[in-house]
Amino acid sequence: MVIQNRNKQEKEISKEILCDGVIFTGKFTPEASLIRSSHLEFDPKSGGPTVDQYGRCSDSDFFATGNLTHPVETSGWCWREAKQVAKHIKHALDGNLPGDTVRIPIQVRDNRIRYITPQVFAGIMPGESDRQSPKQESLISFQLRFSSTVKGTLSMHWDHDESPPFASKFFNTLPERRAILSIAKSCISISPDQPKKGRMNKILIRFSPQSEDQTENQTEARAGNRAKT
Repeated sequence: MVIQNRNKQEKEISKEILCDGVIFTGKFTPEASLIRSSHLEFDPKSGGPTVDQYGRCSDSDFFATGNLTHPVETSGWCWREAKQVAKHIKHALDGNLPGDTVRIPIQVRDNRIRYITPQVFAGIMPGESDRQSPKQESLISFQLRFSSTVKGTLSMHWDHDESPPFASKFFNTLPERRAILSIAKSCISISPDQPKKGRMNKILIRFSPQSEDQTENQTEARAGNRAKT
């Protein structure tokens, strides 16, 4: 092992420590070298390609899933993601996957959110089919990770911060833990004239931290409920 002292001089030291095993950990990033050198849109926050809710890249002939679209995940989680995206690929080959003519970017407005995926929502126009497995048919799931410990509400807004949220969820989580926000597809509806009028240009993600007063009030409320029972 090499250490550096205050005088900027290196000194080699060796020390033997008895242990059962050694775990190396660090900041994992997707292996996306091919994406970086290709024509596909790259997301520097996730370290992978930009995808929509079907796993479709900026070029609709390419799909991505698993640890290519976000940092390290368990094999079981990646398997479930890949299984779902494989169904979307089959639907695309059969001509049953909605088109990507309306691609709405999802923008994060808080540095505490490290990344979110998918980064684009492919708007489903009237008359287009959207065939997913029955369990997921009415939901769209967004995966995100926070860079610090957070407690508060994540909200999604159309176009600007002042617009009322169409979806929200309370999170109390540690950094780098998987966080899931699932919303109903009915919350993101598109009428034929909306893209023409310049509406719905983007989806904004905001995080509102819970204040200490709010936390204390909730704690007191829970204590009061326990006392009553």
